[in-house]
Amino acid sequence: MKRVAGIVLAGALAVCIVAGMIGKKNGVPQIVRQGGQISVQLPAPLASMIREKYPTLRVPARQDLTGPWAEHDESGPLPFITWGDYNDDGLVDVVLLLIGKTSWKIIVCEQHKDNRYGAVEFARAEDTWGFLADGTGAYESVKGIVQIARDNAKTVVLTSTKTKPSDATLADFRNLRTKVNKSALNGRLSAYYLDTTWETRLPSFRSASEPNVYQRLPDGSAILDGYPIVWTDVLEPYGTVISGDKPIAVFGALSFWWMGEHGNPRIDTSEHVWFANDQLAVRFIEEIDFDFAANDATAALLTAPA
Repeated sequence: MKRVAGIVLAGALAVCIVAGMIGKKNGVPQIVRQGGQISVQLPAPLASMIREKYPTLRVPARQDLTGPWAEHDESGPLPFITWGDYNDDGLVDVVLLLIGKTSWKIIVCEQHKDNRYGAVEFARAEDTWGFLADGTGAYESVKGIVQIARDNAKTVVLTSTKTKPSDATLADFRNLRTKVNKSALNGRLSAYYLDTTWETRLPSFRSASEPNVYQRLPDGSAILDGYPIVWTDVLEPYGTVISGDKPIAVFGALSFWWMGEHGNPRIDTSEHVWFANDQLAVRFIEEIDFDFAANDATAALLTAPA
């Protein structure tokens, strides 16, 4: 016999992270507050999928609950036992209990798996190709912003002894602007593109004569030397160790670049890959291409070769 959370049952415990169950296709469980009570509504497609996957299990009856769960459940009806943000992603996740004659399962539905997480991974892939694609087979001959800057002498390279990102100075960031077309100096078109770790370094560029050269605004955005900063975590992060010939910043007007998307982003799931563990496999698929209208619209700041 096993006792978990005041529920006494015979059998084994299986924890199932249902990655593909929550999304546009099957709906999202909704928190409902009515008449002073809080409950969770399960969308019909998701309920149907769970019933199909676990046909021998049922939702527990109220008499199955003992101890603290009995008091907790007064705030809402079964089948849900509890809900909350279990992975710190800002979304409400749901824990569902199913029981059978000889076994029981706890299903944890995490909303971020194919919603927010998928969006983040799509964006990361797009940034990686857009900035770092170098024309090799790994990128299917596609060249991104940094490689086009290298090919067209639109780079500022730190002097030979400066192989660390921390060696870059405010003057280097300013020199980067001399490499782009003058039309790209319009503050409404252009921006600096940096890894978020540079937020710890940029405030040191301030001086008594230029106290506002770097500004962190209340809405979370930032400005360097009058130009907005766009944070992207695919460029070289700030650091004090040798990192030769790496792109630490890009400046320019990305409106002169375009991203072509073949079809639509797709999320594929499979219930067979990890069937033994009661888990779904999720794959994010997107076919994209990049090109530019002007090779002098952007420039890259590089560390010196090591």
